Amino acid sequence: MERSKLIKWYFVMNIYCYQENYKKPMNVLQHILKDVYRKDIHIIGGGNRILNEHINNNLDKIILSFYPGIVFEQPEALIGRLKADLVFANSINDYNELKQICSIFKVRFNGFLLGAVWYEKAKQIKEIEEKKYIVFFEQIDIPKTKDNRVKLLKEIFKMANKNQNRNFLIKSREEYRDHKLSLYNLSKEFALPKNIHFTDIKTCDLIQNLDLGISISSSTSIEALLANKKYIIISDFGYKNTFLNFYKNSGLIQKFKDIDLYHLPSVNPKWAKQNIFNPYDDNNINKLKTKLNEIQKENI
Repeated sequence: MERSKLIKWYFVMNIYCYQENYKKPMNVLQHILKDVYRKDIHIIGGGNRILNEHINNNLDKIILSFYPGIVFEQPEALIGRLKADLVFANSINDYNELKQICSIFKVRFNGFLLGAVWYEKAKQIKEIEEKKYIVFFEQIDIPKTKDNRVKLLKEIFKMANKNQNRNFLIKSREEYRDHKLSLYNLSKEFALPKNIHFTDIKTCDLIQNLDLGISISSSTSIEALLANKKYIIISDFGYKNTFLNFYKNSGLIQKFKDIDLYHLPSVNPKWAKQNIFNPYDDNNINKLKTKLNEIQKENI
């Protein structure tokens, strides 16, 4: 079998990034663990197959793993990481699910509650913040069909036309922008409202400086809530194949027609406690550093 291609390597400990969607979490981990120097510890940014391939090729190393986004109805995402020495959980729900899975498989519990590792902190940027942007975050294949993606675009345009005193942005996924069903390409068939634009501003900068974030089920919701920003989850496209059930009882779900920019929803604190955890918590980071500095392969 051909070995997986390494796309980036970080000098702090040994951080191996094999897939593009792991790059941002790797940057976060590099920052959080900058004071830990252990050549025998490898942090692996890759899916289950890549992770287990790396484990099999480095049996004498301590292997750390994580998932780069929301885990919902994906037990395989955690099951595939059972052979890692330590798995960073994104939330209390993920932590508890991993503990249950370890119990079912009768293996040592290997979880550590770290938080949403894809949340990359950014600075306030006055030029962006002053615009009070309302930002829609596009997702790949959600919704899936052309008809629904056109419907989505029209709803965003309708909202912009209804609130012409506000500034709107659509943030596309860079790797998806040239796709024929990207909102950017579909928008070429229509006249854009004057107060809406597509943007190349970095996601972390947008989140730190926006006024309101909107998506169907993007993991930017977690980032925005960690940054104490308002966020709305759109339910116009139903619950099937949209991951909308993850946000059940969050208090954030609305249809486009019900959005009132003067009365925005607030997150349910009970839901937030179970599903959102800050990876920059100093006490928790110190606990992790202590654990990593003490951990030895033979003691695992």
